Amino acid sequence: MVDPRVGQNRVAWDVAAQKYVTETESLLEASRRRPASLSPQEETILAPLLSGARLVIHLQTGDGLDDVDLARSDVTVVGVDFSLVATKASADRARQVGLPIHYVVGDCAAVPLRTALADLVYTGKGALNWIPDLQAWAHQVAGLLCPGGRLFIFEAHPASALWTLDPDEAGLVAGADYFPSTRINTSFPASAIHRYGPGGLEALEWQWSLADVVNAVVGAGLAIEHLGEYPEPFWRPSGAPDAAAWGGRLPNTFSLLARRP
Repeated sequence: MVDPRVGQNRVAWDVAAQKYVTETESLLEASRRRPASLSPQEETILAPLLSGARLVIHLQTGDGLDDVDLARSDVTVVGVDFSLVATKASADRARQVGLPIHYVVGDCAAVPLRTALADLVYTGKGALNWIPDLQAWAHQVAGLLCPGGRLFIFEAHPASALWTLDPDEAGLVAGADYFPSTRINTSFPASAIHRYGPGGLEALEWQWSLADVVNAVVGAGLAIEHLGEYPEPFWRPSGAPDAAAWGGRLPNTFSLLARRP
């Protein structure tokens, strides 16, 4: 049975994903750039993995720009997202740029694909905070991987939810909680929901600690090969000044690479 909170989030994301439809031309232009979306940290870690890969599964594809970069490495990419609107927009764009990217609509904790399929499962950039059960998700990932296949996560650091966006001084958000909890999204997709959706529609996030993520991955039988932390955020609100918390002293993103034995 689908968690009703996940069902509510799916509705919210279908509304917010209208942004990817209305911004078709700008996203198509971004798809033709190199890189379209992957960060330098991601490219460094992914390059040797992609060189020998045949199939990559991207869980929670969002705007689909990461898929473009992954597919340029001569691998087939399958993107999975629970938003029909987002996957359709990404699939249309993939056809226009002529890359081997295919999309499946589905829950990332119950992906409708056969097991032991992928050489690499890629995810992150605002993905883990939409997962209500990390253990179920990690076991799904482990099942999708071929023996020797890797999981790569590049995600907002859990501690980044604690930092204010004050441009002058790095500080803590009053009442912020580092440990597992839920909160109503106030950044994106909230901004797009406000623009395209009916009043009162909200999206619920789950807050996981770094230990939660690591333990879920290890508990699914995957062996961690790398864990990195970085001061740069993966996303900055449009039009907002740079926050002091992004100035290099605090963690804002992390990467994790794990292997299925």
